[in-house]
Amino acid sequence: MKKSILLLFILSFVSIKTYTQEHVIILVDVSKSINQDHFRQAKEVVKNFVLGESIKNKNFMLNMDSKTFIKPESGIPLISSGKKLLIMPFGETKWMNGSFTPKIIRTKNDITAYFDSSYPKYVTDQRTYLNLAKAKAAQTAKSQGMDKYILLIVSDNISDDYGGPNSKPIYTAAQRHLINNFATLSNPYVAPLHGKIDFNLDNNFEIRIHHADVSKWTYTLPASVVKDTPIDSVCKLKFTSYANGSRKKAKNIEANPITLRWAVNDAPKGTNFTLSIRSTSGNKENNMTFSTTSNFYKIELPNDTYKITISSPICLPDTTYISINVGNGGGGILLFIVLLGALGFGGYQFYKKRQEKKLQRLSSDSNNFDSQTNDYSDTDNYNEPEGF
Repeated sequence: MKKSILLLFILSFVSIKTYTQEHVIILVDVSKSINQDHFRQAKEVVKNFVLGESIKNKNFMLNMDSKTFIKPESGIPLISSGKKLLIMPFGETKWMNGSFTPKIIRTKNDITAYFDSSYPKYVTDQRTYLNLAKAKAAQTAKSQGMDKYILLIVSDNISDDYGGPNSKPIYTAAQRHLINNFATLSNPYVAPLHGKIDFNLDNNFEIRIHHADVSKWTYTLPASVVKDTPIDSVCKLKFTSYANGSRKKAKNIEANPITLRWAVNDAPKGTNFTLSIRSTSGNKENNMTFSTTSNFYKIELPNDTYKITISSPICLPDTTYISINVGNGGGGILLFIVLLGALGFGGYQFYKKRQEKKLQRLSSDSNNFDSQTNDYSDTDNYNEPEGF
């Protein structure tokens, strides 16, 4: 009898634990290594998962640990009334500079409304700083009283945390301090994996489901750390041709094509550079973007004024302004020569046609004269009148 009561108590505890509802933090990777359509589909899957509904997408497959207390598709939301929900986009380090405020959830409608207003719509970034995003989520959770939370990570898990110059990303001093004090032996951060939602159209893209615990993790940013000063060596890009042009005083160019050149320091071999060319007159047809691993690019541009930017995910960019004016100034000499040649050719054709007409007229007159002479000298057909 006592054993039965004990067993019943254990089962009751497990049942309560099974349906424990937690705070929820969702990290959403917005890097361009993810297909935009796959990214869009994932939003609905994640929303349905948090709502406790069926994921309703045949491209996604739910794989949960059999021992997890998280019970998806049960009709019960993962988050109960009074708990907090936070959606955090991540990619480049810019997302981690500010602070995040979670939404207190009261009803299922609150969940849907928050997703519609806060879930990012597009992939935009060139880099993915995944470890920094997890550290920032832990810092935010700790400051918001969310010691235990379900952590969903929507990502292709291609991290650039060690892809910058000297194998270090471009972190600010505050970001570097946070990373160095995240998930250490003396300062534990626990987040075991409870399951995944796999995407069958891309083996890398998935939704990872963790249960995070930061109750024993502490973090304080020292006052001595300057928040916005990068401490890693940062590679810098600098135009070496047509440099230092400004919007008010663009570099005037009277030639086409042109070769844009730039220099870079402390960048790994094979670094990809993006050359952005934008018309300042608003002519979108003249806007273009190119990628290259070289430090120059040759291009022919229509007459216009342009903002030219050379950038890289791991380097500070440089910008200049140029104005293409082929046909003005020195280019006018070439135009004059072309016009002079055209006039000369036209004059020659006019003279040629006039001479041809003159020869035709002389030839016609000669033929008429010969015909009249033959009429009066043909004696074989001449009959002298009778009576003479």
